[in-house]
Amino acid sequence: MDKSLIDRLRELMKTDLIEVSYFAAGVLAHMTTDGEEPWSVDGVAHTDVLKDLVSGLDEIFEEIVGEWAMPDAEMVAYRTFQPFFPLLRTTSPHAVQLWALWAMLHVCKWNPTKYCPMMVRERGDNAVRTLALAPETEEHPMVKSFSVNILALLAEQGLEPGTTKYYFMSQEKPCSMEWHACYGGYPWESRS
Repeated sequence: MDKSLIDRLRELMKTDLIEVSYFAAGVLAHMTTDGEEPWSVDGVAHTDVLKDLVSGLDEIFEEIVGEWAMPDAEMVAYRTFQPFFPLLRTTSPHAVQLWALWAMLHVCKWNPTKYCPMMVRERGDNAVRTLALAPETEEHPMVKSFSVNILALLAEQGLEPGTTKYYFMSQEKPCSMEWHACYGGYPWESRS
C-alpha cells in the first residue's frame, strides 16, 4: 500500500465532478473492509494503515457527500448490492456507511422497480434496517436519514416486511417467470 494512493484518492474526493468524487470515495470505503492481505506496507501494521485511512474520513465524507446533489440521471448501474453489505455493518466507520447508503439510495431512487426488489432479494433491507435502528446511528444524522429514506423507498414499492410482495421477493428463489406465466401475474399485481 502506498500512502500517496490514499492521499490522491482523498484529493479526488474533493473535486467538483460528482462522478470522480463518488468513485474515489467508493474506493476508499471499500479499502477499509478489504482485510489485512492488501495492506502489506513494509513495517506498518494493518491497523495503523487503517487508522490513517479512516482518520478524518467521517468529517470529509459528511462534508463531501452532504454537498452531492442527486444527479439528474442514473450515474451508475449495479448487478448486485452484495459488495455494499460489509460497508453497512454497525462496526464500519460511519464515513463508509454514508458512502454505501448514498450509492444505494441513488440507484433505488432512479430505478426503484429494478433496485428495490434486488435489495430485498439480497436481504440488504435487513442491513439498512439494522443500521437505521442502531443506537450509534443516532449520532450520525446523515447515516440515519439515508437509511430511513431507503426504507421509505422500499415501502413505496410495497416491499415492507409482512406484505405479500416482500414475502415473494425475499424468498431464496424469488418469483420467477414461471409463476407469472402459470398464474397470470404476480400476487401483488392488479388483474383486469
